[in-house]
Amino acid sequence: MVSWQKALAYALQTILVIESLQEEDRRDLCPK
Repeated sequence: MVSWQKALAYALQTILVIESLQEEDRRDLCPK
């Protein structure tokens, strides 16, 4: 049984990873 604190921490970590990947994709699409 996973506690809600662990579930929340995992969700927040996943969101941060997805956001970082999206930022990298935007940099690739718009080279300076």
